[in-house]
Amino acid sequence: MAAVPNTSSQWHPLNLVRESFWFVYHNVNDFMTVNGHYLAAAIAFYAFLSIFPLSIALITLWRFVVGLEGFEDRLITGVVTQIPVLAETEGPSFLERFIRNVSNQPAVTSSLTGLTLFIAGMGVFGSIRKSVNVIWGIQRPRPFLIERAIDFIMMVIASSLLFLAIVLSAIFSFIQEIASLLATERTPFDQWFLVVAGYVVPSAITYIVFVVVYWWLPNTKVKFTDILGVAALGAIAFEIAKYVFIFFLRNSGGLLTSIYGSISTIMMFFLFVYIESIILLAGALLSAKWSNYLRIRDQRRQNSMLIANLRRISETDGRVFSA
Repeated sequence: MAAVPNTSSQWHPLNLVRESFWFVYHNVNDFMTVNGHYLAAAIAFYAFLSIFPLSIALITLWRFVVGLEGFEDRLITGVVTQIPVLAETEGPSFLERFIRNVSNQPAVTSSLTGLTLFIAGMGVFGSIRKSVNVIWGIQRPRPFLIERAIDFIMMVIASSLLFLAIVLSAIFSFIQEIASLLATERTPFDQWFLVVAGYVVPSAITYIVFVVVYWWLPNTKVKFTDILGVAALGAIAFEIAKYVFIFFLRNSGGLLTSIYGSISTIMMFFLFVYIESIILLAGALLSAKWSNYLRIRDQRRQNSMLIANLRRISETDGRVFSA
């Protein structure tokens, strides 16, 4: 009687730990090989240069084109929702002072200047696009005009998602005010929905951004369904890192402030974007590996089916000629 292989040892905790270690080791090594940490630093640099021009451009767009009143306050709320580290200061935040100052200067927020700032703000999206293609190992770039169009569309998508976050935060605030008016001591209003929505909405926006980056930016054919799982893991890691970073800042006793002084907010923002960019690019590396694995698996399956069909045809022809 043939011995049955013992498969239970494959799920031994030590084996799982060993496999997990080598999985992390090989991926970190591959990430360092393609200089992912330097690419993340480039994204953080362009993000720092772009976020404030984009803020001014958004103020210009919604003030002169749409005529939305009080957009500065909503813009601050929306940006802080996605980048909470900008609010981790005493008194008015750095972002709030910046937006207040530029919004009160018509020369800065003129239409021509807003258009120029939109163009300058595309730098961060160009750096993300180039970094993702480097991670994928793609050497052939798209035509120049197509790349600029992609950067512009990415900027429009990011601005639209930011505006969506602003609108939703305003809706939640309105619902909360209505609920507080209707609530009484006997019938307290349970605001768990607002609390959950405050976490779910930014996470959903982050997930959409990850899906767009992993599916659309690589200059190769990527199946939409292949990257949904990796994008979800990347978005979860992104949100966890965001709150861990904020927890660190709140409990570090002003460490960065004591080191960098008046520019501590800038350094916090730069460090925050750098860490999140590493997560974004690490997810791009995993999405590239997973997509290639699925592609190879499908190719092997097709080859197996082809070989089986050829063998069946050969056997059929042999029976026909022998008859």
